[in-house]
Amino acid sequence: MMFLPELDEKKTRANAKRKLKEIPRWQLLANTKDKQRVTTTLSHEPKAKTGKNNSQVERLALTKVSAEQELEEIKKAIDLLTEPIYKEILKCKYYKRQKDFITFTELDYSEAMFYILLNKALIEFAFAYRGRILLELK
Repeated sequence: MMFLPELDEKKTRANAKRKLKEIPRWQLLANTKDKQRVTTTLSHEPKAKTGKNNSQVERLALTKVSAEQELEEIKKAIDLLTEPIYKEILKCKYYKRQKDFITFTELDYSEAMFYILLNKALIEFAFAYRGRILLELK
């Protein structure tokens, strides 16, 4: 008989929270405008050919694409949650950045029940996100 490793729920929830708290940063990076600064660096030194393209526009574009991909992965994981209330709680807390008391009042749950549902939502999110990389085992 094969035993499955036991899940460390506390660490798994912490990993899920950490990932979800990154949403505002990813949103900011994904929404940056594709504008190149019109400044020139003057130098008498010849440019070295390193094989790297250090174009500011290229770096900005890559950062924007990476941020959009990360937001899509987070959204995909939330969409995979089994209970609609889990999705609503995570969206209110991490996308809308509502205070917990506002969320549980709007959803008509007691504070205790809200935190029970939030903990379950975080565990499920950890299972759904990018091949379960947020899971921590004991």
